[in-house]
Amino acid sequence: MKFNTFHLLLLLTLIMSCTSNVEDNTEEVLAFLNTNKLTITDTLSGVLVCVVKEGSIDKPKIDTTRSVTFIVQGQYLDGIIFDENSSETQTTVNMSVMLDGLRIGITKFGRGGSGTIIVPPSLGFGGNPPRGVRPDATLAFKVEVVDFQ
Repeated sequence: MKFNTFHLLLLLTLIMSCTSNVEDNTEEVLAFLNTNKLTITDTLSGVLVCVVKEGSIDKPKIDTTRSVTFIVQGQYLDGIIFDENSSETQTTVNMSVMLDGLRIGITKFGRGGSGTIIVPPSLGFGGNPPRGVRPDATLAFKVEVVDFQ
């Protein structure tokens, strides 16, 4: 399902109103979507998913998938990259330790699928991020799913 601008603004307002400890960054999210020419294809528990390529019919599941191997680039909405790998350095992550927002969004991509997952602070690192990551930041993860088990 694709969202028009009105629905997107309404949705973002609702999402941001649920995160009382962070400022409303609806305009920043909209600017990121516009700059990157992304269309939201799904929203899941406050996570915005922009599927570019769906991939295989079989997709990871939160409760039964053990691990996901993927290529990922993590960035802030201002475009600054805080983490990335490449096809030569694919990352395999156990689903149980993956960021909540990334785990929720990754379920929309099959093998070979790619797109962007926008994660609010409450489902990302929140106020206690690892060293080098901004606290309470909305994060955008460009992902390409290679495999999952």
